[in-house]
Amino acid sequence: MHEDLITENGVLVSYTGGEHSVTVPEGITAIGAGAFKGMAWITDITLPEGLTEIQENAFKGCRKLERINFPDGLETIGDLAFHRCHSLVSVLLPDSVKALGKGTFLFCDSLQTIRAFGVKRLEMQTFANNTGLCEISLNSGIDCSNFMKDVFTGCLGIKKINLSI
Repeated sequence: MHEDLITENGVLVSYTGGEHSVTVPEGITAIGAGAFKGMAWITDITLPEGLTEIQENAFKGCRKLERINFPDGLETIGDLAFHRCHSLVSVLLPDSVKALGKGTFLFCDSLQTIRAFGVKRLEMQTFANNTGLCEISLNSGIDCSNFMKDVFTGCLGIKKINLSI
């Protein structure tokens, strides 16, 4: 049934299919490094409950990815995980995600809104060059010390920043 998903010990290591819409089955706890890298035809991904980690480069270059759910309990999103996902419009992260890696959403130029109230730390270039970004919702206790490291460089359209209470 899921012969196009290669897994090892609960980690989805790679996808060998050609579908535009991919549902990752229950029992997967991590999306491995580069598992969907460069798969420009994928438009939506459904992630399972119980997923706790998205590793580096997992969806890098999925240029047509428009929709992805982030399940409750997700804790870690690695460096460059969604770099160059040009069609992604909105990101709604569960409060269980506490930090975002370097360049996590770098060059996601269609991204308009981000909700990440659980995140306490953003790394270098987390949202850089997202020219369509206009609304950000973050935790009021976020560590701002890294903001000088190009976290929002090139995000020229930001109109609204919401902070949790």
